[in-house]
Amino acid sequence: MKTVDGTSNSFNRKILLILTAAIAAIALIISSISALGSDKKLPDGYDPAGREGMLFSETYEGEKNSPSTLSYRINSAIELENGAAKGAFMIENPAKNVIDLTVKIIYKDGDSEYLVYESGLLPPNSHIMYDFLDTPLDEGTYPCYALITGFDPDNGKELGHIQCDVNIVVNK
Repeated sequence: MKTVDGTSNSFNRKILLILTAAIAAIALIISSISALGSDKKLPDGYDPAGREGMLFSETYEGEKNSPSTLSYRINSAIELENGAAKGAFMIENPAKNVIDLTVKIIYKDGDSEYLVYESGLLPPNSHIMYDFLDTPLDEGTYPCYALITGFDPDNGKELGHIQCDVNIVVNK
């Protein structure tokens, strides 16, 4: 069947499909580049997996938090190909913080708790995109909690902590 302009519907669908695929490919490339964030490692004394800058190359120029306020970001569903594989933890100490932080991920199985991940220090305006578990896990879904602890960057004194739920999914 021909349209008013003389082209066929199948031709228009092919062009639309090609344009859609091209736009999707460009979006994927841009998001992959953005997701990598900074590749600049943190100075000695900080987590070796940590990188400078915020996740997804975001910037922040607003007001800073007080030392008693801790903002953070962490992936609430960390998926791993297998128990020893690298996963997208997406841990961030945003630029608006003025204190360092660490993250512990703890699996709670009944009355028992198991530390499965512990980061090193992350200064404000830094992140860990990908990392490995400290304790490899078998296939399954593990309901955990993350303990995010803030530290005074001048003297290393613990200032407090926040807890949030995290699931670790191990595919095989």
